[in-house]
Amino acid sequence: MAQVAAFQHGQYADLVPFQSLIQPKLDYLAQREESWASVVRRNIDRLRASRLAPDDEFTRRRMYCFHTAYVDLRREARPVFDTWYSQHGPTRVCRFLRCLDSRMATVLVLDAVWYGRLDALVCIHRIMSLERYIVSLVDLAAMANQLAILQYLVEERLGQCTIIALAEAARLGHVNVAQWIYEYTDVEVADDVIASAARNGHLIIVKYFAEHGTRPNDVCSRALVATIGSGHVEIVKYCCHERRGDCCVKAALEAARAAYQLTSTSRATKKRLLYDIAYVRQRLCGCCEWDR
Repeated sequence: MAQVAAFQHGQYADLVPFQSLIQPKLDYLAQREESWASVVRRNIDRLRASRLAPDDEFTRRRMYCFHTAYVDLRREARPVFDTWYSQHGPTRVCRFLRCLDSRMATVLVLDAVWYGRLDALVCIHRIMSLERYIVSLVDLAAMANQLAILQYLVEERLGQCTIIALAEAARLGHVNVAQWIYEYTDVEVADDVIASAARNGHLIIVKYFAEHGTRPNDVCSRALVATIGSGHVEIVKYCCHERRGDCCVKAALEAARAAYQLTSTSRATKKRLLYDIAYVRQRLCGCCEWDR
């Protein structure tokens, strides 16, 4: 059948929906992506030359741009992929890659990573390289809370976990992903990771890093600074209760007061700040007694 089809015009029936529904959107996206990519490259080169931001920040910006560009397309393509996988499983992946262009291959890979189609990703990896993408698929897997995909990519050396993967898992509350990255990779828990978890109210992640990390006081201090006034009272109380002798609350109080004085701070936020300040002042450490 494949030999007969090779000499005939047209497309396989199961691939027609991809070509008719998604291809036009890809053509439109390609027009935007060309200008977007050139702008991003120029900005990155300029910022790197002036040393205004670390390399991790460039990688993060690039990932967000890539993710944003494809997010709507990925959602629209999901029903088509659901129907396709329910009928054929991953058995038609090879034909998909052979008969459709490279941009469709990108959609296939992103769908597999984001929605946890490990069976399809394994088939794709046997046929083509997964190391050619502008962003790290490992970081995207962490963002999507797809631990099995992340583990496969790392084990097959198709990418490595970075601080971005850990920060995204912490920001979005993906506990299992954050724990695995911390326990099985060399990624260290930076202040940004703690702040991301605390600011978004993920107490379980803050507690995990405080209890399993080598610097629990630093975790509590950073989480307290990040979360004070955000409405996540349980994190404020946890950090105040769990802090040990050398964990000072001065930085959190100063951050809260500075935020309160900003004209852009809403009335509701100021109310939360006053509550948190009053609570923290009840648990001052020895070096902060001057502040009573």
